[in-house]
Amino acid sequence: MVTDAPDAKSTDNLQTQPETVSSPYRTYHVLNLPYDILYLIFTFVWTGTGQKQHDFPIIISHVCRLWRQYALDTPGFWTSLKFEKQIPEIEKYCTWLERSKDAPFDLEIGWRPFIGASMKHIKAIMGLVFPHIQRLRSLHVSDVPYKTRVVIFDRLNGVPLPLLETLRVKRGWTTDEKPGLTDRGFKPFRHGDATNLKHVALGRIPYDYIVNRFKHLKSLDIISRTIFGDSSQNNAKTVQDILSLLPDLRILRIDSEHSSGP
Repeated sequence: MVTDAPDAKSTDNLQTQPETVSSPYRTYHVLNLPYDILYLIFTFVWTGTGQKQHDFPIIISHVCRLWRQYALDTPGFWTSLKFEKQIPEIEKYCTWLERSKDAPFDLEIGWRPFIGASMKHIKAIMGLVFPHIQRLRSLHVSDVPYKTRVVIFDRLNGVPLPLLETLRVKRGWTTDEKPGLTDRGFKPFRHGDATNLKHVALGRIPYDYIVNRFKHLKSLDIISRTIFGDSSQNNAKTVQDILSLLPDLRILRIDSEHSSGP
């Protein structure tokens, strides 16, 4: 429930005792804090990955009218879109995109929306974000069905993505995966523009096209059972080839999954 913030006269009385020798700092009620200071407090306490943490902007916007106005006037509070529930929250994130104005946004798509309704839900999600797609800053696609992944990257194939910095794609262990088609077909943004791409993480997704297309990567994470063989010399050459293709690379992580997965 939204409540009225105290008026100026009442907030004047919320300041504590004036500065003294024993207490050299004046303290203020939280509603008297300048917006810049309050914003820093919000960002410091806005941590974690749970649903409550993700909905933090909604929570603070229901404290009082002043905080609600602060939240609505801060586009950066509304830039994280996470589709992890079985029913995609289309109306909710339509509002978030409006409130984010021209700020870059982050898109995360998990597997739950595609239990039994893959095409319907992915079309709704892509239809929602596509008018704003040039503001996309990061894309995380995790464990979605093969056909869903194809739809996502087919839609993004020919569009300019000037602000995209981070791409994370993780292939699941679902029974509808087609390894051969996946290995040959994953060529994101091949007819578009993602020249600002700096950070890539690929989980059981081929990396060859990425390292040959995007030469200015700063970090690269690869999870693959087949990247290394039994020859130490060949394994060293694999790493050397990646590094030679990516002169700006600062972080390379490789997980060969020898002790994980089904």
